[in-house]
Amino acid sequence: MASRPLIAEVALPVSIALDETFDYLVPARLKKAARPGLRVRVPFRNKTLVGFLTGIKKSSPFRKKCRPILDLVDHEPLLDPALWDLAQEMRRDYVCALADVLNTFLPQSIRRGSLHPVKAEETPAPLPMPQETPLSAEEEKTLALVGTTPGISVISDPENAERWGLYAALIKDALNKKKSVILTLPQHDMIDDALSRLPGLPPPLILSSYQKPAALRRDWMNARSAPCCFIIGTRSAVFAPVRDLGLIIIEQDGHFAYHQDQSPCYRASDIAKKRSRDTGARLVLGAVLPSLENGMLCKKGDASLVSFDMPETGPQITLLDLTRAPDSRGRRTGLSQAMTHRLSVALQENEKVLVVAHQKCYVSALYCRRCRQAVMCPRCSVPLKEYREEKLLRCGICGHREGIPELCPVCRRSYVRQIGFGTQRVLSEIRKSFPGASIKTQESVTRPPADYDIILATPAFLDDAASKGMRFDRVFVLDADQPLVFADFRAAERTFNEFWRMRLLAKKELCLQTRWPQHYVFGSLKEGDPAGFRKRELKERAELAWPPTRPLASLTIRSASAQQARSQAMEALRALREHMGKAKDVEICEPAEARPFKVRGNYRLQIFVKAKDREAVRATARRLMKKIHGRVHLIFNPNEG
Repeated sequence: MASRPLIAEVALPVSIALDETFDYLVPARLKKAARPGLRVRVPFRNKTLVGFLTGIKKSSPFRKKCRPILDLVDHEPLLDPALWDLAQEMRRDYVCALADVLNTFLPQSIRRGSLHPVKAEETPAPLPMPQETPLSAEEEKTLALVGTTPGISVISDPENAERWGLYAALIKDALNKKKSVILTLPQHDMIDDALSRLPGLPPPLILSSYQKPAALRRDWMNARSAPCCFIIGTRSAVFAPVRDLGLIIIEQDGHFAYHQDQSPCYRASDIAKKRSRDTGARLVLGAVLPSLENGMLCKKGDASLVSFDMPETGPQITLLDLTRAPDSRGRRTGLSQAMTHRLSVALQENEKVLVVAHQKCYVSALYCRRCRQAVMCPRCSVPLKEYREEKLLRCGICGHREGIPELCPVCRRSYVRQIGFGTQRVLSEIRKSFPGASIKTQESVTRPPADYDIILATPAFLDDAASKGMRFDRVFVLDADQPLVFADFRAAERTFNEFWRMRLLAKKELCLQTRWPQHYVFGSLKEGDPAGFRKRELKERAELAWPPTRPLASLTIRSASAQQARSQAMEALRALREHMGKAKDVEICEPAEARPFKVRGNYRLQIFVKAKDREAVRATARRLMKKIHGRVHLIFNPNEG
């Protein structure tokens, strides 16, 4: 008598699953090969999905309804037991489907493709064990700053010059001990510069979604099989399947690019802390100025602080108060009369100038005076930006494009006026005012230019300029207030850090146009006092009970219908109050529209919960997610506040 087929438990990337698995029959032809950890191809409703086999059992209450597995995707499990344990922890912490977490661990080229069978030319050659590299006397001295005991080290490098020497010493030390190393960077474009700052190291494996699929697949598979290796990459590199992990470095830890805003909503540093805890690896969180959260870690004794010296001198800080000298032309173009004069003087003295504007566009919105409506994106609740060179309007969120209208598309009775400015408009104005000046944009600066008068850029250029060793006689910022008005409790901190990096690039002067000169960000900047800023900012956060002084969770409810999003948000509010409202030290805010309210066709409402008991928040979110089919995202200490 033939034995009954075994039952496979399969985790699928579908929102209704959450922490559930689905049962499938194991065909006789796959009985010997099927085992937990493999990916399988299965039928689900009227389509075929790839899921993860999480367990094998003999019986199921749904046996009569179970459909058979179609095929195995892999020969062997791609992830080791430690990464499976991490995935289970992330599933609980971020309240999401296990398959979504596991797919996050895999590069897109592997997630979509099949490793069964693998072509001979794609099989990665075995990596040689890195040769031991002696540390120089300077590296030995630098290494002594952090000691040899595992743990978390927070690096403060206010001169933006010292921490890379420490990174190099730490990486060499780890590789000499036959330990694997992961170095993450906020952006793919920074990888080449990072390698130039780390001479004498073995060639790294690069894990970044900007890599060509075949190269990314090869390096990921090599990382998985090598006894030890050096990994460099972007946010997802923190999940690298390396063996014997000894060191993780998160460069520019506070950068927004380390936040994943889709399920699972994780931060790279949080994942690094989990891996460091589980493997005993050293974790280094490096930045020009450490975040307030990392400062709190050090204050509590959970991390050690390594501070390099402050710059002895700095440039002059000039604030151009636009409220005292109204300039209608300056509001339109970004170049006030005072700024134009200073730029003229700098050019007459043959000085090198960096001009910074915060947007890459011509104007930030088109507005109708008659009906008082802006030309909006049909999929997002944000105005479309005009790009004069491309002759189109484009959404900065979803990328929607359309032509530039002459008449208001709402009332059709009035011409639209331009509001705001970006780098394209500023470039046009500078060329009109200074036709003889040599002007370059950040896109054209692939290496330090030999001959120029002005470089026009956004703040994204700062890291690139610093990595190329570029310095400017003067740095002019046209819209210094813009980053301060974001709906983000970290806005002041990020603005101060941004201006501090500009300060490091300026030899003589950092000039900021502002309508808010009394803000403490500018006061601390003029005094060259990061410690004073942190003290004031922590006081402001404590008064409002924002992180890091108090934990914060954000529940975001999304729906294609605004009315449904609001009704589900009220349902979420009732559930939170029912399960947490009576607890002490809990504050549950009313649902509020996220900014922007509509993103890629989905309306979003947020509920902020200030509570120390994270598990209670997770439990409520888990109930809600099952009830409304996963349209809830849970983020702790979110970007927006």
